[in-house]
Amino acid sequence: MLASKGPGGAVCRLSEAQLARLRAGLDRGPAAWGWGEDQRWTLARVTVLIGRLLLLHTIGRRTGQERIIPLVYTTVNGSYVVAGSNGGAEKEPLWVANVEVKPEVTIEVGEVTMTAKPSVLREGAEREQLYAALVAYWPDFVSYKASTSRHFR
Repeated sequence: MLASKGPGGAVCRLSEAQLARLRAGLDRGPAAWGWGEDQRWTLARVTVLIGRLLLLHTIGRRTGQERIIPLVYTTVNGSYVVAGSNGGAEKEPLWVANVEVKPEVTIEVGEVTMTAKPSVLREGAEREQLYAALVAYWPDFVSYKASTSRHFR
C-alpha cells in the first residue's frame, strides 16, 4: 500500500490503465525493481519506477482486445528498446507475438503518447548490441536471463 502523508486533494493524472499497471509494479515490491531487500516504497522510488517504464499498447492477435504492458526501457540512437524477458519466466510474454504481427504499436513515455514501428530481433549483432545497452541500463536483466534457457526478444 502506498499512502501519502502530505496534504490531500491531489488529482491523479494517470489513466485507469496506467494506475492499474503502477499498482501491479508496486505489488511486486521494491526488491523486484533492484532496491535490494528493503521493501519500503518511498516517493523517490515510485518516481524512479514510473520514469523507467514505457507503456506498450498492443492489440491481442486472437482476442482483438487492447493490452497495455509496462516495460523497462532504454534508448539507443533515438529508438526505444525493450526486451521480452517476462521476468525470467520460461514462456515468452504474449506481447512479443502481438507486436511481431503489427506494423505499428502505440507507446507512452512519460507524458508523450506516440506510434512506433516495432522490430522484433531474434538474433544477430544488432540484437546483441541493443540487449547490451538494455542490460547496462537495467542490470536485473542478467538475473532474469540466468533463470531461463530461452533467448529474450
